[in-house]
Amino acid sequence: MNYLVFLSSCTYLVLLLVLACLSVHLTCKLFSNFDQKNINFNSDLKKGNAAVGLCFASYILSMTIMMKNSISSGMSNLQSIINSEEINIEFVFEGIGYIVIQFIVCFLLTLLVILIASRLYRFMTADIDEMLEISNGNVTVALVFSAVLISISTISSAGIDMLVGSFIPFKFH
Repeated sequence: MNYLVFLSSCTYLVLLLVLACLSVHLTCKLFSNFDQKNINFNSDLKKGNAAVGLCFASYILSMTIMMKNSISSGMSNLQSIINSEEINIEFVFEGIGYIVIQFIVCFLLTLLVILIASRLYRFMTADIDEMLEISNGNVTVALVFSAVLISISTISSAGIDMLVGSFIPFKFH
């Protein structure tokens, strides 16, 4: 058994668990204050508003969809480092450091894409106040809004991955 591979894999798994929990927590925190004039995510969730729950779930899924590819490419980079002939612990931790940087940049870009996409969609459907309808429990509007966010996330994920991948030095590709 290669102990360095085992140690770096365990470190990577713990790192991903922490980063995933942090990103979901930050997503919930940031989007709970997303549009305060019409909707209060936390209080509406506590009241059992299914439309708000669906909308909240779509934000989390959208973040996950867009960030998944970047996390996978970070793991590929780390595996390349681990499987190289000149492996040492410094390279492994440097690779993990780049994964953290990649994750942070990806998280920020993903937030920006989701905010722009949701505002753009709401601008294009000016005759419907989606956030007001969702806060009133309109599940139909929440379903459509959620589908739009998840669709945009699915399409945008490759662009996010490519952009975030440009931050990693060539020797780690």
